[in-house]
Amino acid sequence: WLDRRARALLAARGHDPLPRFLLRETRATPDSAPKRPNPKAFHSSYIELKKNEVARDIKESLCCIPDEPTEEEDRIRPGIQEQNYELPDGTTIKIQPDLITLPELMFKSQGSSKNRDTTGSNELTLPQIAYKALENSDGDARKEMAASILLCGGGSLFHGIAEKMGAEMTQLLPSSYRVRVINPTAEEKKFSTWIGGSILCSLGSFQQMWVSKQEYEEKGAHKLFEEERFEY
Repeated sequence: WLDRRARALLAARGHDPLPRFLLRETRATPDSAPKRPNPKAFHSSYIELKKNEVARDIKESLCCIPDEPTEEEDRIRPGIQEQNYELPDGTTIKIQPDLITLPELMFKSQGSSKNRDTTGSNELTLPQIAYKALENSDGDARKEMAASILLCGGGSLFHGIAEKMGAEMTQLLPSSYRVRVINPTAEEKKFSTWIGGSILCSLGSFQQMWVSKQEYEEKGAHKLFEEERFEY
């Protein structure tokens, strides 16, 4: 979602980054000039995928969630400054503050209600999603879960996201809750799914959790969970 928004902001400023594979030299022509790959030789979806990777790199390397300054800090401190970014073709472009602060959209809401939707759509803000997950969990485990909010995935790589998430969750939850946001390293965030999968596969009881296609079709997901096969 943020990748698409980043692409839209780049396009609005006339930047349509070429993927790296379209810039590689293939073979020399008779006049010794290098020949570029023909974009028509690649499926459009693949080209779009690679263009989105450029936008994702901009998002993950430059975007941030700025601290909320006090009135005094806001008066004396300059705002977010534009930054330079080199596209795969060697062109250097200016990344404006509206793109740098793009991750703030994950926290913006139309109103103060805990369950109000964001920006006129049915999407909840990131803290609202976490809040609803806590609401739907076992009441006895909510305090413990609020103290173990784990950030993972490429959308959690932004500077300042842990502080922002903690502040927002503190406002949403009762004062008796202690909010703790766990902020792993960038590598752990990117590959947490694979790390978790490798840990799961190493468990001695993992084979007991396996479900065949036939068993799944006969019993269904709800029945399998009722059997508590996946408790470990």
